[in-house]
Amino acid sequence: MRPAIWQVRAVLGAACLALAAPLLAFQARKPIDKAGLFEAVRLRGLSTDEMVLLVRERGVGFRISADDERQLLKLGAERRLIEAIRQHFRGVEAAAPPRESPPPPAEKEAPPPAPATAPPAAEAPLPDGPPLTRHQVMLLLQAGVAPGTVTRL
Repeated sequence: MRPAIWQVRAVLGAACLALAAPLLAFQARKPIDKAGLFEAVRLRGLSTDEMVLLVRERGVGFRISADDERQLLKLGAERRLIEAIRQHFRGVEAAAPPRESPPPPAEKEAPPPAPATAPPAAEAPLPDGPPLTRHQVMLLLQAGVAPGTVTRL
């Protein structure tokens, strides 16, 4: 007996969700912040191996400085943890200070527009065909065609 198409879709959908769930859970975890890491080292609630594993899995949201390193060592952190922190930065880089941009070029004064009633430079022959409708005349005027040209059409 052949399964109904909705049963096949349901099974495939469930399989996709089952495969995607671990990936989504992994992506949703934020990197460890500096205050949380220092607090965890200070409390010594996790072993060094556990801390290194967490740093490798989640990363850290800060770059470790020499002062941070000294403070962590003073709190009892091992070098392995500090190396893991250094290698697993996943935060956002600080934006570089904006460079001073050159002033915008001076705007050139545009030549004055030709008067709307000025005769065309060269009289173009009129196309054959029926006269323009009111709608077509409005479209031409809205598009910026000179009224004198529209009148000739």
